[in-house]
Amino acid sequence: MSFLYIYERAAKIGVRNNCIVVESEKENLKRTLPIEGVENVIIFGEASLSSSCVKQLMERDINLTWLSSRGKFYGRLESTRNVNIHRQRRQFSCGEDDVFCLVLAKKIVNAKVKNQITILRRYQRSRLITSVTGIVDTMGKILPLIERAGSKEELMGHEGIAARNYYQGLASLVEPAFTFKGRNRRPPRDPFNSLLSFAYTLLMYDVYTAAVNRGLNPYASFLHSIRKGHPALCSDLMEE
Repeated sequence: MSFLYIYERAAKIGVRNNCIVVESEKENLKRTLPIEGVENVIIFGEASLSSSCVKQLMERDINLTWLSSRGKFYGRLESTRNVNIHRQRRQFSCGEDDVFCLVLAKKIVNAKVKNQITILRRYQRSRLITSVTGIVDTMGKILPLIERAGSKEELMGHEGIAARNYYQGLASLVEPAFTFKGRNRRPPRDPFNSLLSFAYTLLMYDVYTAAVNRGLNPYASFLHSIRKGHPALCSDLMEE
């Protein structure tokens, strides 16, 4: 399945001959994409769709997500055919089970830290001047602590320590033009963190679509705290 991202200002989106057509007179642009296989259309800024286009996308179960040109989330339009109340009731029930939540949260955080270690090792191979061996070893020692965590609060403490080590290692390995001193956001204060935040925004709504299309409620989580308006299950699934 594929995702269509539309950034062109004042672009017009339509559906013709089983293709999504994106046109912009201002940018002298016309692009077509076969509609088969498209799962989500993400619009940045002020692109417009006709009501007939929206109808066809909904009939084909293609979701629409609207973001500002800076990536602020406005809302979504989606078909209801994938709503599975029985699955969601089970999801809510599991979310009230502290033991289930802790076991699942451990799996998520464990996989996240292992993936972070893998990324650092891969970058290390082409950065012979800088060594992150000590950081990788430190992160490796956190993995048993994750397994023994007795609460989500304790678990997230270990995750936070691993994350600080990870970004410290990553900062020493990226190209000098993108040097940064650690993760920051709201707003990001350097080019590297800006890229991270932008990529996380795209990933968030890819995961959101995947969750909705499988009948899950994207706001009912197991690791992150739930709060109004935040798709916390997506935050859970993004960790790895």
